Amino acid sequence: MPAIRTVTEADLPSLVALTEDRGWFYPEHRWSFLLGTSEAFGVDGEHGDLAGVVLLTRYEPKLAAIGTMLVHSRYGRQGLGTALMRHVLDQAGDATVFLYATPYGRPLYARLGFRTTGTVYSYTGRFAPEDVPAGSRVAGPG
Repeated sequence: MPAIRTVTEADLPSLVALTEDRGWFYPEHRWSFLLGTSEAFGVDGEHGDLAGVVLLTRYEPKLAAIGTMLVHSRYGRQGLGTALMRHVLDQAGDATVFLYATPYGRPLYARLGFRTTGTVYSYTGRFAPEDVPAGSRVAGPG
């Protein structure tokens, strides 16, 4: 198993390529923000690229979130996702850890002891205020 290392700003092009491989849109400025607010861990691929990445965001000493867990399609089904998840969980220590799972990640997370506590829906597209019915509440604190 390749060594897991800290991911830095020097990895921005590889991070963008990794998300593009998975059909996500994370431009460099988004990755810069994430790297500035989270701890990022990755595995290098045999082609000099980034084979996988995972982020740990700490909210307080006993609460953390795991996010943006990705393995490049070229390196899938080789145990990299499991290794990255075990590493990030070790880094989290005894904090309560939560994550939002895509259908693709759910089996891995379940094997590692995560359980579903709710459902979050995500909508994408261009916001057009004129399409919102009168009296509707689009977003905001409850």
